[in-house]
Amino acid sequence: MSSKDNAAIHQLFERLECRYALRVLWALRDGHPQTFRLLQDSVGGITPNTLNTRIKELR
Repeated sequence: MSSKDNAAIHQLFERLECRYALRVLWALRDGHPQTFRLLQDSVGGITPNTLNTRIKELR
């Protein structure tokens, strides 16, 4: 495995460690479009600002 691969994997894990990141991905797992509000309800307990930040980070 190259250092470039290691860096990419490290970056992935850093993003997944962020609070709510896995919950957001899980809520989007079926691939169907959701409104922001529906996604927020699916994740549960997340503020709009945090959800917006997580979406931007996971792009």
